[in-house]
Amino acid sequence: MTFSFPIDFNSRLDFYILIISLLLHFKWVLRLLFQLSRLRKLFDWLLALVRYITLKWKIRQIKSRNVGLPSLFQDVYRKHPDKIAFHFEEDKWTFRDLENYSNKIANYFRSQGVKHGDCVALYMENRLEYIGIWLGLCKLGAVPALMNNNLRLKSLKHCIAIVNSISIITSQEGQVVSIVEIITTLLSTSIILQIEKNFSYLSFDIITSEHRFQANLIDSFLRSLIASLKGCKIPLTPSLVLFFLFPNVRCFLTAIASNIMIGFKESDILYCPLPLYHMAAGIQASCQALCAGVTVVLRSKFSASNYWKDCIKYKVTLYILDLSGV
Repeated sequence: MTFSFPIDFNSRLDFYILIISLLLHFKWVLRLLFQLSRLRKLFDWLLALVRYITLKWKIRQIKSRNVGLPSLFQDVYRKHPDKIAFHFEEDKWTFRDLENYSNKIANYFRSQGVKHGDCVALYMENRLEYIGIWLGLCKLGAVPALMNNNLRLKSLKHCIAIVNSISIITSQEGQVVSIVEIITTLLSTSIILQIEKNFSYLSFDIITSEHRFQANLIDSFLRSLIASLKGCKIPLTPSLVLFFLFPNVRCFLTAIASNIMIGFKESDILYCPLPLYHMAAGIQASCQALCAGVTVVLRSKFSASNYWKDCIKYKVTLYILDLSGV
C-alpha cells in the first residue's frame, strides 16, 4: 500500500506554505503553549518567592538561636555522622572525621594559648586538613585568615601584617616553608604548626593524637563559644590590596542563600576545584557541607582534562567554577 502526499514539494516555498497552514489549523495548540509558558513563569515567580521567604525565616532562626558556624555544623554532624562530607582526589572525610579533627585542632590551639579573637593565618595548598583547621579555629573563637598561597615576599608580608596574625599554619609543599621563614624574620609572627604529608618535620598527626587533645569538644566549652562567636570574622586575603571580612551572618548568607535559592538537596554532590582561599571554595562551597550536609568534591587545582572524569567519578550534580580565580 502506498500513500501520496497532496503537495508536491518542488520548492521550499511549498514546504513553508504547508507548515503555515498546519500552524493556522492548530492555532489552539499555540494558544495552549503560550498559556503554559505564562503559567511556567508564574510558577517560577512563586517558587522564587517561597525560597526567599524560606531564606528569611532561616536567617531569622539562626539569629534567634545566637549560634555560630560550629553550632550549625554540630546539627549536620548529629544528623548524619557517617556521610561523606568531602572528597579530595583519592581521599575522603566523613562528617565524623571532620568533627574529630576540628575538635583536636581547637583543643591543641587552646593549649598553645590561642584565644577568642586571635587571628591565625592559613598559608596552605588545597587539602582536606584545610577545612578541618579553620573549622577548629572557629570552634575556638579564633579568626582564620585564608591566605593566597601564591603570594610571595612583599605581598605575603603585607597580608600577614594587615590581619594582625599571631601565628601561621603552613604545609611543607613546594617552597611554602622557605617563604614563610623569610617572612617571619620580618614580622613578630610565630609559626605554631607546619603540616606535611609525610610528617617528617613536625608531626601534627602525632600532636593531635595525644590524649590531652580530645576528639570530643566539651559541652560547656561549646556553650561558652555560642555568644562569643557572634562577632567572629573570617578574613580572606587574595592580594596586596584586597581584604574581605566575613562575619558569621555574612558567611551564613553566602552559603545558605545559594543553598535555598538554587535548591540544593542533601543528596547533591558539589564539585569545586577552586583554591580554598578563594571565597567561592573556602566559604560558599565548604559551607554547603558544614551547614547543609551536601557532599563537596575538592581538588588540589583545576584540571580541564580531568573535569569530566571527576564529574563522572564522583557523580557530580552541581559545580562551582570561576575561571578567573583558577
